[in-house]
Amino acid sequence: MPSKDPWWRRAWQEAAGLAAVAAVVAAVFWPLVGMRQLLVTGETCVSDMMHAAYPCRLLLGRALAHWDLPLWTDQFFCGYPLLANPATGTFYPLNWLFAVLAGPVAMSLVLLAAFLLAGWFAYLYCRTLGLGRAASALGGMSFGVCGFMVSHAKHVALISSACWLPLQLALVERALRPGRPGVRTMLWLAPITALQVLAGGLQIAYISSLGLLAYALVRLLGRRDLAGRGRLVLLGLLVVSLAWALALAAPQLLPSAELAGVSERTHGLDLGSADPVPSPPRDLLTLVWWRAVGRHGDGSYSRNAAQGIYWENYCYPGWPVVLLALAGLPWTLRRRPQASLLLVGAGLGLLLALGERGQLFPLAFRLLPGMGLFRFPQRFLLWTELGVAVLGAMGLGLLLERLPGRWRLVLAAGVLVVLLLDLAHAQSRQNIYYPAADWMRPPSTVAALQADAAGHGPWRAHAVLPHVLYENHIVLGGPEPNLPLLCRDRALLQPCANAIWGVPLASGYAELMPAWSGWLWHAQHRASIVFGLEDAALAQQQLPLLLPPGYLELLGAWNVRYLLSPWLLAGLRFSQIAPESVLIYRNPHHLGRAYLVSGTVPVASDEDFASRALAGSLDFRHFVYAPGARPAPAFFPAIPVAARVGPGLRVRLQARAPAPCWLVLADTYYPGWQATVDGRAARIERVNLGMRGVRLAAGRHQVEFRYRCQALAAGWLAAAAAAALWLLAWRRLGRSAGRRALASAQGSAGGR
Repeated sequence: MPSKDPWWRRAWQEAAGLAAVAAVVAAVFWPLVGMRQLLVTGETCVSDMMHAAYPCRLLLGRALAHWDLPLWTDQFFCGYPLLANPATGTFYPLNWLFAVLAGPVAMSLVLLAAFLLAGWFAYLYCRTLGLGRAASALGGMSFGVCGFMVSHAKHVALISSACWLPLQLALVERALRPGRPGVRTMLWLAPITALQVLAGGLQIAYISSLGLLAYALVRLLGRRDLAGRGRLVLLGLLVVSLAWALALAAPQLLPSAELAGVSERTHGLDLGSADPVPSPPRDLLTLVWWRAVGRHGDGSYSRNAAQGIYWENYCYPGWPVVLLALAGLPWTLRRRPQASLLLVGAGLGLLLALGERGQLFPLAFRLLPGMGLFRFPQRFLLWTELGVAVLGAMGLGLLLERLPGRWRLVLAAGVLVVLLLDLAHAQSRQNIYYPAADWMRPPSTVAALQADAAGHGPWRAHAVLPHVLYENHIVLGGPEPNLPLLCRDRALLQPCANAIWGVPLASGYAELMPAWSGWLWHAQHRASIVFGLEDAALAQQQLPLLLPPGYLELLGAWNVRYLLSPWLLAGLRFSQIAPESVLIYRNPHHLGRAYLVSGTVPVASDEDFASRALAGSLDFRHFVYAPGARPAPAFFPAIPVAARVGPGLRVRLQARAPAPCWLVLADTYYPGWQATVDGRAARIERVNLGMRGVRLAAGRHQVEFRYRCQALAAGWLAAAAAAALWLLAWRRLGRSAGRRALASAQGSAGGR
């Protein structure tokens, strides 16, 4: 029978277990509790936290503080649809803290909330399974700071989505509990799953939904008190709730689908791209001991000749939890029907995490729709971590049942304290931090660039060969001993960290971007043009670096006025040198943000443009390169056009064309941008691989570019309709109606 105590009394009774979860989170992430430290963990080439998650959320907060949405930013990639990137988490309520709090404080709260929610929801799930408070506290402590959550702290969107999985399972379990109508409970899956999607970890939402459907299906088959009709009703309601969740999250999903549709993931990834670095089987030993394969932070993992990605493979849940799970398994499998499900889920997570090195992931990749949209099958370890945590809680609960009251209390307290100490010792070493005030203080390059560029109109900067510097962090032994180098490299403002201080950069870093941005600046599954040219300069093995032909012209066409470099560059004079040993060069081939060009050269494809760029045979001062265009001679060299950014994502220009020509705007081409010439709609064409081009007749013209995200408008309509239908269902499918439906189904079964 459910407790008749008021909710506040029941919550107070659970306070000790929730406090135990909070204690282990505070012990592992103590630097974040003070909110004066920033998690700046370094990775193979970049830090996903400081070079993506943190600056993007700062931009989100600045937009929301002005009661606007971050539809577009000009801070990186020469323009980027920030809202469309799901990892930004624009519509996730916790991220709105960045609009009202300082960045380091908001980020600390968002991270701590993810760990606390993960632990508390795991505690709730264990309580829903009928476990005692001490056993549930063990499960919550383990999952809240498990290896997956801790090692992915740098991937804020992933852990913000992962924390909702145990709550989803708890709702399914409550809905399927014998003797209870689960209609309304199942309905709650829709808003909860929508929050999981809006948090930004779409891969985690996908993984969770797969597990949720399998879990509910098996549990429904085990409900002998339900007739076939009753099972179908609840299973159908689960599927409908997940569909409702997608509709509720449509303001995020539809713009993200639009971005994915022009990205390199348009047709999905192949198996090799989906599993770029297969997990070595020995890395999974971290399930039983946290130092089984060394540690990334001090370089011991690399020195062990590891071939995997440590933070993707690390999965330590605490040795007391593993021991209790294994010791109690023979009994829990007989006494609790959920134990076998959790064991199978944990095993499948391990097998899928092996990627191409196992047999299961290639099979799932071929059979399951949607699997080809994501990378890193190691993230299926989320199933493993939660399964082990709850099985460990079941094992402790079984052990406590066999002891008298006094010894039960002593053993429970002892196990929880040992687990607290173990997790605090192991997991607190997986991330590194930096004083927030020092990191947020602008490097000297910011002031130097802003002072030199004053009065020169829109401009961008670009760092030469930053990827080589970041790769050196691993070569030299990991991010922890190289933290000073990471801090020095921030003076290069690469990649996306420039947004912290409002300095526009040409390149950037994002997992999802237009394909032409990937071709030009950085791509995940092929060499980009700029990286190829820079690597060619580095291959000469000489200083000063001799930049290859066409490199400066290519950057100049994209409005790159300044180059930041830690090395001397041949043929250029540096204008300033920052105290961080960063040289600042002016690009003599800078064309400005907008310019007129009269000549046209057709290109067959993006690959054709890339090959010409790498060969240094492009002439942006006289020609526009456009697919399908007719060749035309050049009558005049490029003429700069003054551009000014207006309110509401507008760019206004006044141009005087001496002859029919192209107006080239050195901003990224993207669906949703519209143009008018003298008040009449004009077609925007993709030129020079990824710029916006508009054809002009001779004479004076007023041109305006404006961005309107039609996918967002459609998303609002879908979300509003879904919310209205959900509220209607909530009213119609009340508790009494649910009881009648299930009673009728049970009665029909009894009659047969």
